[in-house]
Amino acid sequence: MGKRLFLILVLAALAVPATASAGRYVRPGWTGNLDAWLGGHMLQSSHWEPVDDLLEFGVAGDFRPVSWPVNLCVEGYLGQDEDQFTEADETVSRYTLDMGTLHLGIRKYFTYSEWVDPFLSGGLAALYMEQEFRDSRGNTLDDSLAGAGFFLGTGILFRPIPHFNVGLSGKWSYVPVEMKARDLDSNGGNVQFGVEFGYHW
Repeated sequence: MGKRLFLILVLAALAVPATASAGRYVRPGWTGNLDAWLGGHMLQSSHWEPVDDLLEFGVAGDFRPVSWPVNLCVEGYLGQDEDQFTEADETVSRYTLDMGTLHLGIRKYFTYSEWVDPFLSGGLAALYMEQEFRDSRGNTLDDSLAGAGFFLGTGILFRPIPHFNVGLSGKWSYVPVEMKARDLDSNGGNVQFGVEFGYHW
């Protein structure tokens, strides 16, 4: 489901025609965006259940000299999921997953007008995860994971008033990690969807 939504966003970004820039005057200086981000991070459920849907918040920034065709981007996210349930023998179990993600790469905007900016992005991805299990019998299990890989992203920003962004974005990333507690290898990245809002200059 998450990958299908991501592909829909990619196709939507590509479907919006870019404004022609040949022969236009390019003003000197810098342009960019600094946005807050709020959304969800969906991990592979067969590996991460019951903590496979994280609530996530972060900051996404991009910038470039006006004459450049692409923006450099830096994105950072923090996410958490927690689940507690009672077993058949009345043992109470609690799982917690905390995640920090960093993206470094480029964004390419396909400017449709002064107030609509669809984009594609991609680059390097790194993450750190802490997984914790506790139950009422005193059993505990902790696992720390870290990895590096790559990400691809897409989205669209609207600018209803000058200097204010609001929009949607989605990302897919591949970051291999070794889950020692479950003795398997998995993708710690997968799919993110959320809303962005912030400042444009």
